[in-house]
Amino acid sequence: MTRQNDSLLNKTNSAAANNSASQQVTNGVIVPNNGGKIATIDMPVHCFDVIIAHLSKSKLPKCPNNVPNENFPLFVTWKKGHQRHLRGCIGTFSQNLPLHEGLSEYAHTSAFRDSRFDPITLHEMPHLHCAVSLLVCFEPARHYRDWLIGIHGIRIEYRQHHRSMSAVYLPEVARDQGWNHVETVNNLMRKGGFKGEITEMDRQAVLVERFQSEKMSISYEEYLTYKKFQQQQRNGEITTLDGAGGGGGCPPSSNGGPRNGLLCNGFLNSCLP
Repeated sequence: MTRQNDSLLNKTNSAAANNSASQQVTNGVIVPNNGGKIATIDMPVHCFDVIIAHLSKSKLPKCPNNVPNENFPLFVTWKKGHQRHLRGCIGTFSQNLPLHEGLSEYAHTSAFRDSRFDPITLHEMPHLHCAVSLLVCFEPARHYRDWLIGIHGIRIEYRQHHRSMSAVYLPEVARDQGWNHVETVNNLMRKGGFKGEITEMDRQAVLVERFQSEKMSISYEEYLTYKKFQQQQRNGEITTLDGAGGGGGCPPSSNGGPRNGLLCNGFLNSCLP
């Protein structure tokens, strides 16, 4: 079995275990009991299905039945190439959006409506990675340092010149950028539109909500392998992922550079720098 299939097999086995994990609902949002996980490989697979259907002008696929359909805040992130350059990331903090609808909506929105980037094109597909982040465990922070780098994401609210501003980073942002708490909050305030020098008093005036996420990500190659596995399984040809292989060939992509801008209207939030 190839390393690619081995990695995908681990994700698939994890997904099978996740579906049997006990869950509870808090404030309309599912949270796992006893360390159970909710995010499964079928979620980013569905996101790939959605944008491929859009680009090929095909019928929008239904979300798989084994994906729970309770309400969930979520983000969908697209990255490109070996360096995983950001290609789009938009989500919602709404706790009134069923997961099936949310996955379909934000797969499309993050791929084609992130104002910082050109819409994703079909020839980029072989170089893409998709991640779905389900947001859980929301709680107010006591101050702007009251969160753990690499564990918590943060959403901030503040005022400048009688204007209310907000911005959000997912848990991986500060860790991946190598930022401390001050650098993270400063960058997040800039992202939200703060102008001028940021002082300690400004940071202390920020309201911070921290949260955690369950994340599942796959590459396009893993997507193809998993789709082939599903088809062979339906045909009764195989019962495990060991026998499934990747495939498909597309022309090389051109790198699309980011544009300045922020899509944030209270429910839509870009989540990375």
